[in-house]
This record gives sequence, C-alpha cells and structure tokens, in this order.
Amino acid sequence: MIVRKKLLKIGLVAFIFVSLFFAWYINKFLAPAVLKNFFVKSASEAINRPVSLESVRFSLVRGFVLNKPVIFEPDGKTVFIKADAVSTSLLLIPLLKEKKIIIPSIHISSPSINIIKNADHTWNFLAPPLIPLISQVSPVARHPNGGFGLLIKKIQLDNGNISYLDNTMEPAYSRRLINIAGEAAFSLKENAVNFKIQSQLESPLKTGVGLSGSYLLNENTLTANAALKNLALLEPYEYLSLERYSYFSKETTGFPIVIKDGVGNASIDIKMDRDRNCTFGLDSSIINLDSSGLGMKLMGGVGIKGIFYLKASEPPQLNYRAEIELQDSSLRGVYILNEITGLKGKIEISNDSIGSAGLQGYVSDMPVRFNGGLDLKNMVLKGAIESDLDLAKAKSFMPEDMRLKFKDLDLEGPARLNVKFSDLLKDPQPPEIEGKLNLNNVVIAAPGLGSKFQDVSGDILYKNGVLYIARTSFDYGQRDYILDAKIEGLESPDVKIKLKNQELSLDSRFQVAKDNVHVMRLEGRYLGSSFDAAGDIRLSEGASAAMRGTLKLDTADLQKFFKPAPGFLTNSNIKGVWDMEASVNGPLNKPKALEVAIKGACGTFSLWNLKLQDAKIDLAMKDGFLSMREFSARPYNGTLVSSLEVNLNQENPPYSLALSMEGVDLSKLILDTGLKDKKISGAALVKANVRGFGKNQDTIKGEGLVFISGGRLFEVPLLKGIADVLLVPNLSSIVFDEASMNFNIASKAVSTSDLKLHSQGVGLLGEGRLFFDGGLDVLVTTSFSENFVKGSSDFEKLANSLLAQAGQWMGRVKIGGTIKKPEYKFLPMPLDTILKDKLKELLGGFF
Repeated sequence: MIVRKKLLKIGLVAFIFVSLFFAWYINKFLAPAVLKNFFVKSASEAINRPVSLESVRFSLVRGFVLNKPVIFEPDGKTVFIKADAVSTSLLLIPLLKEKKIIIPSIHISSPSINIIKNADHTWNFLAPPLIPLISQVSPVARHPNGGFGLLIKKIQLDNGNISYLDNTMEPAYSRRLINIAGEAAFSLKENAVNFKIQSQLESPLKTGVGLSGSYLLNENTLTANAALKNLALLEPYEYLSLERYSYFSKETTGFPIVIKDGVGNASIDIKMDRDRNCTFGLDSSIINLDSSGLGMKLMGGVGIKGIFYLKASEPPQLNYRAEIELQDSSLRGVYILNEITGLKGKIEISNDSIGSAGLQGYVSDMPVRFNGGLDLKNMVLKGAIESDLDLAKAKSFMPEDMRLKFKDLDLEGPARLNVKFSDLLKDPQPPEIEGKLNLNNVVIAAPGLGSKFQDVSGDILYKNGVLYIARTSFDYGQRDYILDAKIEGLESPDVKIKLKNQELSLDSRFQVAKDNVHVMRLEGRYLGSSFDAAGDIRLSEGASAAMRGTLKLDTADLQKFFKPAPGFLTNSNIKGVWDMEASVNGPLNKPKALEVAIKGACGTFSLWNLKLQDAKIDLAMKDGFLSMREFSARPYNGTLVSSLEVNLNQENPPYSLALSMEGVDLSKLILDTGLKDKKISGAALVKANVRGFGKNQDTIKGEGLVFISGGRLFEVPLLKGIADVLLVPNLSSIVFDEASMNFNIASKAVSTSDLKLHSQGVGLLGEGRLFFDGGLDVLVTTSFSENFVKGSSDFEKLANSLLAQAGQWMGRVKIGGTIKKPEYKFLPMPLDTILKDKLKELLGGFF
C-alpha cells in the first residue's frame, strides 16, 4: 500500500513536470510561429475569410489562448469579427486516432461583430457564406483535401457587442447591441447548434435583448425566442416603415399604423426555413403608446399577440395576423364620437383587415361600445357604435360646425345611440350610415321656442342619407304631440313632417336649398279649422317669405288657441266658420314691412250672440299700414259696413275706424239677447267714426249717431228704470216715431247732449256720459201729453200727485251707477226750466 502511494505521488509529480514542460515547449517553440500559422490558416479556410492573429499561447488551465484575433471581410480590410482573446482546448486522442480536432469549448472575450447589409441588399455574413460546409449533415467541418476535421462543441462569449449597418438607405441606418453574453453549444445527436444570448440595445432606455434557440445544421433552419425589455417602439418602427418595404409603403395596401411613442416588452418566437423565410410569434405589452392611423390616434396601454410571416423576397413581403388588447387606452378621431377614453377590448389585424368584436370605452363619461373593421384590400370601413348618452353632454362629440349651429340648444335626458356605417375610403362619396337614437323623457330648450319640449320620447332613425323621426311623442305648452318626419338629402334636404295631437293635425313638405325653403305643402287641421299653404321662404340677406294659402277658420277655436285668451275672445262668444285666402310677402324679421292680404267670407258670424249674415272681410297690410278695406254683413235684415286704418310704423300706432249699420230690426235682434221676452222693436241706424293711438284709451276720440224709427223701447233696461221711478204704467206700449242721439267719444267716455225719444204721448230729452269703465252720468227730462194722461186713470192719479206737490206736470230723472247696476233719482222741474226753448219745441210736438 505504501509503495502504491509513493508510485502515485511520483506519477503525479511526473505528470505535472511533463505538463509544465509541454506548456513551456509549446509557448517557447511552437506557439510563436507554427501554432499561430496553423490557427490562422485553418480558420481562414474554414470560414472562407481572411484571419489575423496577434499571438498564441498555451495555458494548462485555459488551453490555447488566441490574442486579438480578427476576421475580415473578403476584401481583407473591413473587420467582420474581432475579440480581445479566444481561449480553447483540444482533445488529443481523437486527433491521433480519427484525424478529428475536437474542441470542447471556446471562450471569446469582448467580441465585436459587424453585421452589414450591403447596398445591393446582400448580407456580409452570407456573401460568401460564413461556413461553406454548413449544409453538411455532420456537424464536423472537414478539410476539403482530406485533412483534419474540426468539431467545436461549445462557444462562450462575454462583454461582446454587435454593430448593425444598413447601406441600402441614405444616410445609412445603424444600431448597436452591447454587453453581449452567452453561449452556443453543438449537439451531435440533434445535429444542431443551441444558443443563448443576453444583451442590451445601446439606447437611453438600455433596452434588454435576449435570444435563445436552435439552428439545425442539416436543414439550415432556425428556431429561436427573442425577449425584449424596455424597447422604444420608435426604434424598429422608423426602420421598418421605410418605403422600400412594400408592407409599409403608402402606395400599397399594408400595415396602416404610424407609431410615435411607446415602450414595449415582448417575447418573439422565431422560425426561419432554409430559404430564409421567417415566421414570428409575438406576445407583447406596451405602455404609453402613441400611434395613429386611418385618421385616428391611439394612446395608452396595449397588449399585442400575433403571427407575422416575412417572405425573403425582394422586396420582402409581410403577412401577419395579430390581436391587440387595449388596456385603459384612448382613441381620438373616431367617427361621430370624436374621442373614446378608458378603452378596453381586443382588435384583430391582418394584411386583409382590422376589426374588433367588442371595444368598450367612454365618451364624455358616457359608455360606448364598438364593433366592426376595415377591409384593407378594398379599403372598406364597416362598423357599429352603441352608446348610452347623457344628452346634456352630447354636444361634446358633435362636429364643430354643428356645435356652432346648435350652441343655444339645450338638451337634457337619456338616450341610446346605435350607428352602423360602411365607408369606401378611396371613394370621395360620403359613407353609408344607418343609425338610431332612442330618446327617453328628454327635455329640449332653445331661445325662441317659448315653452320647453318636455318628455320627448321616440326614435330618430338615419339610413342612406335619410333622417326619420318615428312616432316621437313630446309635451309642449301642456299639450301632448306625436311627430313623424322624413328628411331626405344633405345638400338640398326634402323634408316631410306630420304633427298630431288631440286638437291639431299638420302635414307639410318643403325643400331646403342653400338660401331658400320651398314649401310645397303645408296643410292641417286645428279643432274645427283647416288650412293649407305653399310658397317660398328665402334665407339669404335676412329671411323673407312669399307664401299663399287658404284657411277655413272656426272662430270658436280662437279662444282655445290663445291661452290665456284676450278679454275680447273670452267675453265675446265669437262664432262662425270663415273661408279665407291669404298671402304674405316680404322680410320676416321686419313684420311691419310685410305685404299681407286676407280675404274671407262667413255665412253666419256671431259676436256676443248677435248674428251677422253673409259677413265678408278684406284686410291688407303694406309699407306698415294695416287696412281693413271692407268688413260687411247683414245683421237682422240690415246692413253693416266697416273699415279700419292702422299706421304700424309709429311706436304708438294711430288708427281710424269707420262703421255704418242701417235697417237693423230690433225685434229680431233681441231674440239673440237676454231681452228676448221683452217688447222691444224698431229699425235702427248706427254710424260712428273712431280715432286713437295704440292701447291708450285717453287718446280715443270719435263721433257718431244713433237713429231708431218705430221703436218700442221702454222695456230696454235703462229706459224701463225711468218708467219705474216715475211710476208710470203701460209705457211698454209706447211706440216712438223716432229715437235719435248724436254722440262724441273723448276723455274715456261716450257723451251726448241731444238724446231724443219722441211719440204722440210721451217725450224724453237726455244728455250725459257713458264711461269706458261702465259708469253712468245721465240726465233725462220726461214729458207726457194731456191725451196720454186722460187715457190712464192710474196716470191721472200720478199726475195729480205731481201737480199737488211740485206745482208742475213734468219731471227729470238722474241716472248714475253703472251700466250693469244703474241708479235712478227723480228730480221735480222748476218752471223756468220747463219754459226753455228746447222744452217748448218738444212740447209743441206733444200738444
């Protein structure tokens, strides 16, 4: 045992001594020339390129160390690969038995590789091929003259860098990978090179680049995975978007996105076949993306998965299919909606199309959903948009010109929007759009509308340039309406509108040109009235109109139309159906400058229950002058003619009214009053002229007369009160030969000084005033003939009483109070009053 241990020690010492001697011998005699020349010549023949070497030395630990090796391009001047040092070791037994040089490992320190794409689109490592015998089945590279073969099992490197230069463009494009560390191992079983590399892209973000995979030597195929961390997307995009690549060219159909910013992490599975066609499987995520395309701008977080196939043709051709997942992103420039924020969902892209089956986001805090896509071959964009809207915010995504038009329009309430669109982008024609806006209890307000449109509910549809409003209900002015409309055409809209409620039915059609609205039909019915009109409304240089139409007006409808109705309409109980023709011409923004003409006729017209037969009216306005040239009728077998002139050009318009009524049968007139049971009759004549300014009653002036022949009048309430005060019976049987009065209008009162009622038995003289507010201040002088006194025993008793108390046989009655509640007071008459000329004249007719 002791002898064996001594032998082992001796052997170990001898081995160390021999090894040291071997190393000394190689470094002293072989390395400086023989080995250096051997390595240079073998490497140069193996890679088909010139090689230089500074020196070779041998180390028992590292094996052969090649200092400063350089591999040149075929021109012998341009450096392809260089390193600080390459260390390697040999297995001697295969070298002696099989003429095979086996290198277990090669360690390369600080390698530097220059990859160049030449101006003729060839690569420096492929022209000529880096390893001429790379396509052989065996991984062992054999000398072409039958010399030693070479087998490298593993290559390791550290602190390396790769410079990339593309000379196909001007100026040349260059990038650099630094801090490269990794290894490549040769597998005899798989006949493959397996590799793993880590590095950084020389950039401010220090982008991490990892590459691992396998290269099958006999098939010339590559399978690898590239991992990128903190990659600035602008780096590869600026390179790949050059016009020389057909799949990014503006002149051809291809990848349509422009990238401006963003940082991504990616895992890329790479496969390259023997023809250098590459397939890339991408799984990536991007933050702070800033991209644009198709008129839209995408920003935010994005995840991308997909398959990209790059065909090694000239120029290269790219086919791809990918899925983009948006993560709280924003998209600007979306058709109709302008900008979508908080966007989530997936977009599928390929050479042929871009599409999505469920994007969701927000427009002005309102949720919106999108489905659709772009056919890139035919450049056809199709899609559908859904959104639950708050109409108070709807203006935010209107086009700017539309926002200006509707700046004073206020909308409140919920609505649901559904839009489908199809657009051939290379065709200048507008897109095909089909949309639906469902309104639910919406409120619409705008200056000039008066009341708000309340509870607006219904559907607004748009299809192929036609807008439909379908059975939309709303409340306006406390009335419920239903609206149907059709608006066809954009340049010159053809508009049809139907509007209904319980009282109104409207049907219209008009066409809007650039500066003109041509009304082809405007017809309808309100309660018992109907109307139709046609003409033009010009919009340029101030709105103006030229319209004509007819109206069948039931005047009983006026009180319902004007709520609250004026006092005249409320109290007059106006009735009658008028057939009217009307025309309007002139500027609508200057009503006083309009030319208006109205003509109408009514078979029976009722006012305060008084009937006018065969009524006619002719009303016109021109240059600010309103003229009722004629108002005529037949009241109770009589005739009525009236005219009116109003100057609207003045702030307080002056007016002039003339009225003439003759031959009115009072016995028929009272049948339509509350006096129909009274014994009242006679033929009446009334004439009047009235003037004034506006609504100012102080300015009203006028004059006129009233004349009644054959009048039985003492049962007229005002006169009956006189009879009651005098205690004179049977006056209702008195028929006055004439009853007349001239009157004046001034100081807010109608006054007279010559009221006369004359018959063979009784006479009355009167003077006084009837005020506009209904007040009375009237003095009536009465007289009775001797024959009348003798004909009445009751009156005889009364007359004796008067004579006994006053010494006279005549009296006066003072009337005060109001026309509705008159107050009467009897006043005895002194003798000097009786003997006045007027009374003498009156008495002369009696006796």
